[in-house]
Amino acid sequence: MTDPSNALESFQQELLLHGTTKLKRGVHDQSLFVHFDSPNGVPRFTYVRLKDTTVTALVMFAMVEPIEGKTCFALG
Repeated sequence: MTDPSNALESFQQELLLHGTTKLKRGVHDQSLFVHFDSPNGVPRFTYVRLKDTTVTALVMFAMVEPIEGKTCFALG
């Protein structure tokens, strides 16, 4: 899992400089967005809170090895 501080900076940079990050706006909270990708084939969900185009909060969920057959995620 990427260091969350580095991830926030990287996500902010990608959002501002390249604009290629596809975000889906939250239904109940218009300042909350989700981005799904699969780096190295591993599903990852990134949730960000935005104020205009500034990321004010970020959390990531990345799938990891199951435990006793149960789906598990690393949180950052």
